[in-house]
Amino acid sequence: MKNRIEEYRKPLGLSQYRLGKKIGISRISINQIETGKTMPSLKTANDIANALGRRY
Repeated sequence: MKNRIEEYRKPLGLSQYRLGKKIGISRISINQIETGKTMPSLKTANDIANALGRRY
């Protein structure tokens, strides 16, 4: 299943680094989640959704 993090992140002008900093995880973790290499925990997924103004 493809996630849509990058699709929602870019129009907000958030880099992977800034999104990671905003929710307390590394840019590398954001990249791995975006590319489907890892699945985020429910807490991380919720934090990402909140940071992007979306509901999980």
